[in-house]
Amino acid sequence: MPRQQEETSEQAPLDKCRQLDKKLAAAFRRGDIRLLRSAWILASPDTHLTYRQALEALEEEGESPLLSPDESDDLLARADRSIGALTQCTPPRSPGL
Repeated sequence: MPRQQEETSEQAPLDKCRQLDKKLAAAFRRGDIRLLRSAWILASPDTHLTYRQALEALEEEGESPLLSPDESDDLLARADRSIGALTQCTPPRSPGL
């Protein structure tokens, strides 16, 4: 495969990732997605993830469990896997529980 064609085929996935990153960065800046500080998780005595609303209440009290939109955007811009995903599934509740 010619070198230029090889570079183009390698570039396509990176371009797709960059487009996703732009949308993700916009969500960070709007506050739609908030990132949790890993240091806060490690220092927390609780073994369960805390709901976002409770984390935001802690922020109002002066703690900083969540990264600011700018901090989140900066980590994403580093493009060095500084951001990880940790998700929590809440099982659906049955009527009457």
